[in-house]
Amino acid sequence: MKKYCCPECSASFMVPQSSCPDCGVELAETDWRVIEEELPPKPQNASCIHMVGDLGNLVFHRLGTVREVGRPLLSQIVAKAGVAERAQFKISWEGDACFVTPIPGTKNATAVNGAIIECKTELRQGDCLSVCGRSSGRQGFAITIQYFA
Repeated sequence: MKKYCCPECSASFMVPQSSCPDCGVELAETDWRVIEEELPPKPQNASCIHMVGDLGNLVFHRLGTVREVGRPLLSQIVAKAGVAERAQFKISWEGDACFVTPIPGTKNATAVNGAIIECKTELRQGDCLSVCGRSSGRQGFAITIQYFA
């Protein structure tokens, strides 16, 4: 998994920003240092995923249900949750795989690893799930996906 580190304060984030959210220094995309961080492999018979943001994490258990995720839940784990709609995407399970499905008609897009998705997409260990502007592609926040047994 790739992370970006601010050269001024060493804060690390999933997506490079135009300024560091921690120290506020203005940065060009080339100013960020890249850090490679290894995640354990996805366990067989995964029972839950953790969505890890800059403020904490949410756990989604494999219960065979579909869960809508939007600003109310995201505000618990990311500082910039305000860019998300009240209902931004759905999380669902099939077997031991977890999927994200964008909710149609939202102002901002849902992306996996920087690519905007329009349909149900499997989440893999270490994927970066984000909400970004449809036309600008500018990311509001990033969440790392981690599977656990």
